[in-house]
Amino acid sequence: MPLKDPESRKAYDRKRWIKRREKYNPRRRVMGKIQRESIKTEALAHYSKQSLGCAFCGESEIEFLTIDHIEGRKNTNHPKKLDGDHLYFWLKKNNFPSGFQTLCFNCNSAKEFMGRVKNLSITPKNITERNRRKKLKIEVFLHYSWLVPKCACCGIHQINFLTMDHIHGRKTTDKGSQHKSRDLYAYLKKTGYPSGYQVLCWNCNFSKDAKKEFRGICVHKRTVNQNRNEP
Repeated sequence: MPLKDPESRKAYDRKRWIKRREKYNPRRRVMGKIQRESIKTEALAHYSKQSLGCAFCGESEIEFLTIDHIEGRKNTNHPKKLDGDHLYFWLKKNNFPSGFQTLCFNCNSAKEFMGRVKNLSITPKNITERNRRKKLKIEVFLHYSWLVPKCACCGIHQINFLTMDHIHGRKTTDKGSQHKSRDLYAYLKKTGYPSGYQVLCWNCNFSKDAKKEFRGICVHKRTVNQNRNEP
């Protein structure tokens, strides 16, 4: 092979690189996943009060846990858009600074909601509008929960823990998948409550999409199916 020819040399190196990529990329993905899960567990455990778990309710399933900014994101000194695995790496790199705690997604959502309540306007017009949106939200939950607002997976019924879930994902659901929050509730009622949606709590909703190999299946159902298959 005329390796002295620059173009031939580039083609030869490209083939070698492709072979090495096919060989080592799966290994790198596995090792990277192990590292990310290890650092996440370390961060969640550090910011737990005692044993690994939510500071409010004690939930210990790791797929339900996340890092919460105690005083809000604006009062922390990390980059604004730092999230997910990047946040766990940043916390470890900076020796786990104060101002954070471990919460489950349900408690995190409820905490955020209560924080917003403190700053809400108390004018009659705004109070009426909030009551209307709350009534609409409950009406939608009632329809998709068979007249009892609760999570379709774990059965939890606290209203501030519940949200609408696209069963097959936003990309495969109809055009309503582009609507979020209160706009989605209005869309669902206006279109006659189409199929493809369900009520889930925030924990089950996040767990449903947490692991690619179990995409669409919450850890609760994975555990049940595993127990059924055991001899």
